[in-house]
Amino acid sequence: MANPLKGEATLKIGEGDDAEELTIVIDINALIEAEDASGLDLDQLLDGLQRGRSLKVQRALLWAGLQAKHPCSIGWAGNIISLATPGSVHEALTRAVIGAFPPAPTEPKAKKANPRKAAA
Repeated sequence: MANPLKGEATLKIGEGDDAEELTIVIDINALIEAEDASGLDLDQLLDGLQRGRSLKVQRALLWAGLQAKHPCSIGWAGNIISLATPGSVHEALTRAVIGAFPPAPTEPKAKKANPRKAAA
């Protein structure tokens, strides 16, 4: 089962008895692998994913994200995109990337000084 707090997301491919669930893991190693595979830097990868138009970005991130739990070739990652329901790869990658970059912890608010009341 995928742990979204660790940059993991599940991708279902196929239907019925032939359906398979793959766990995508987007961590530092996956991001570096995706950069190497695509020739793009992290900002370009994330921008490409956000825009949702680049198959190159989706294939690189999917391939890199599968290596931890489902090692495969980059070509097979492209085949997975073809087998998946349209939009499901983009959705799964987006969930995994969001989990990989949790919001920064907020600073506790400073306590307001309690001014003394003037003597009557």
